[in-house]
Amino acid sequence: MDLTQHFIKTKQPFADGFRWFLRHHKDGSNDQDLLDALVDAGRVNDACWLLDQFGPTNETLTLDHLARRHRVRGFVAVAADSVRASSGISAGAQINCAMHLEAGWGIRDGESIHARGAIRSGESLSAFETIRAGAGYGVFAGLNVQMEAWESSARVRASGRPEGLLSGWWAGARDV
Repeated sequence: MDLTQHFIKTKQPFADGFRWFLRHHKDGSNDQDLLDALVDAGRVNDACWLLDQFGPTNETLTLDHLARRHRVRGFVAVAADSVRASSGISAGAQINCAMHLEAGWGIRDGESIHARGAIRSGESLSAFETIRAGAGYGVFAGLNVQMEAWESSARVRASGRPEGLLSGWWAGARDV
């Protein structure tokens, strides 16, 4: 989707974010390039606002390594190494990770969550389709959850119980 100055202005953006857009993308931008630029610039709140206004993109974000303190959401995530986020991870289509996948909060996906290494989530894990760790690795949810909040905050939901689920409360298959 092409985003022009006029089009973004009709959505009544925050003044600071709009000034940043004018400085860095005065001739406009497509939605994925703008999302990538905002995340790279540390303007995650502006990227989340953009996703709230225009919805997720179906583009693929390919990374060699991701280690951010912020939420990543709205796209297919493909990582050539490990993915670690101290907050949460939410993707619109699928998450494929060449090694370990780890989030301090939850991991949520519109399709599937696959890693060749371990999958570790501080809170819940949720995928519409499958959750699959690599051969010999486990799936862990609720690593940062207090015992009294276990049933509501350490849930694991997918189309079927993940093989190697070692931590987390299996909440059953997702409704299709």
